[in-house]
Amino acid sequence: MLALWRDVGTPGIAVNCREDLAIYLHLGGNAIVEESLAREYFPDIFKTREFVATGLSTKTQIENVDPSTLRKAPTPKLRMKVLKRDNYRCRICGRRAEDYTDIELHVHHFRPWAMGGLTEETNLVTLCDTCHNGLDPHFDMSLANVFPETHQRFNEFAAGLGSYAKDFFEGVKRYRETVRMKRLAGTEE
Repeated sequence: MLALWRDVGTPGIAVNCREDLAIYLHLGGNAIVEESLAREYFPDIFKTREFVATGLSTKTQIENVDPSTLRKAPTPKLRMKVLKRDNYRCRICGRRAEDYTDIELHVHHFRPWAMGGLTEETNLVTLCDTCHNGLDPHFDMSLANVFPETHQRFNEFAAGLGSYAKDFFEGVKRYRETVRMKRLAGTEE
């Protein structure tokens, strides 16, 4: 590890005694700390803690979340809050039950519940039955584009990827549009 840090221009030190630990703590930087010293002076880092994802790239300790967010199905109040926020409209195709008799609205977990996604407003989005069933894979990162107000950090990250992310998401959009057009034409294979 020390050689790797040196190769990338951020050298570190090996901490094998209390004196070295004092120097490291005073000066900072990178260090490999002997395990017995680390256990004596930093015992909290060895405690096992359970974390849950609270967004695309953030996690929090499970004891800090509302227990209702750990259930798979949203409460009726939360479901209605999400539907109202999304104006009772599918956030992918834009259809509303008010305009179409065949529409069924789902409240979808952006990060699937099975993958540790919480049942909270920032992780839920309104989708119609057709779009919801058409998600493949079920955890589709491009959904962050349909509700950017709750995934600003992800969208900023994706923007930093340059044309790669843009080309990828454009390809996903073209694929979805093709599938949607085939469905409308009744020619889906």
